[in-house]
Amino acid sequence: MRLLSRGAEGDVYESAWDGRPAILKVRRPKEYRDAALDARIRKQRTAREARMIQRAKSAGVPAPIVYFVDVGRSSIVMQLMPGRPASLFSGSRLVELSGQMGRAAGMLHAAGIMHGDLTTANFVAPPGGGPACAIDFGLSASTGKPEDHAVDLRLFREVLGSAHVEEMGGAWDKFMSEYASAVGGRRAGRIAGLVSAIEARGRYASVV
Repeated sequence: MRLLSRGAEGDVYESAWDGRPAILKVRRPKEYRDAALDARIRKQRTAREARMIQRAKSAGVPAPIVYFVDVGRSSIVMQLMPGRPASLFSGSRLVELSGQMGRAAGMLHAAGIMHGDLTTANFVAPPGGGPACAIDFGLSASTGKPEDHAVDLRLFREVLGSAHVEEMGGAWDKFMSEYASAVGGRRAGRIAGLVSAIEARGRYASVV
């Protein structure tokens, strides 16, 4: 196995499952938490992540196949999605991918799923085209609240404004257009309004 990344939600390794390339995600114990409480939290979050991935796939969202879940060891083995993170692209290709990411986000929200970490780094663009695949559901949650969905979109917009400045306008417009096609224009407009309200509160807080 090869360590790919180490994050707050766990360690991610390149692995294999039944001869197929795979990803192994393991949630590490948190030493600052009571051991029994920590074990329970890690088990719950592991089960929830696997469940959210499966729900996303059932809703038609491109996402990895979950091969195996070991709740006792707080680990998930899932399909390794070939390609590159959308965050590595720029120009018209990023704008195109933003539309795909917007549609995926809309499909998630329509299914009552908040991704929790909706960034360009958490979508993989497959080689040779095809829709971008959503990954890393470690912070996902089951919720149909527009306010929660607005938090997803606010984070995505913030990432565009910081990491993809030149593409910001076109990418966000494309994202929202495809998002609306998945959730409906009225709901998309309401959530876009909530995103603006969140941004306004942030600007007010920074001034105060």
